[in-house]
Amino acid sequence: MSHPLVRVLAPEEYALVEGLKLSEEQEKFLPSRLAGERLFQIWGLWKGGRLIGFIEVVGNPPLLWIARMGIDAEYQGAGYGAYLLQAVLERLRLRARITEIRAAVHPENLPAQHTFEKAGFTPLPPIEGEELVFTYSFR
Repeated sequence: MSHPLVRVLAPEEYALVEGLKLSEEQEKFLPSRLAGERLFQIWGLWKGGRLIGFIEVVGNPPLLWIARMGIDAEYQGAGYGAYLLQAVLERLRLRARITEIRAAVHPENLPAQHTFEKAGFTPLPPIEGEELVFTYSFR
């Protein structure tokens, strides 16, 4: 895998996220835009001038949440999701006011659970009937 570009999307690029062709499996677990949550940033993964993935981060420092994450179906299974997540964590680590980032994952979404654990997230104790919450500390 050649290293694609990771950068924050400009507001006029947000519509490109909705244009990604996600796999049916990924669509099943991807929430719609979180109403009421303060958008912090949307990070894009670019390959050959084309947006192929994104991570939407919401909340207020010091605690942020990964609200949505997706990789275009054509590029899934090649490590791009892990690459994008690691790159975003490295960039957020440089911001002094951010101490923790969390992600809520559907209990049946095993690929996402694996991706977050591989990136260094740890699961919080599960609550029956709720999504699993993974946390990553910058301290």
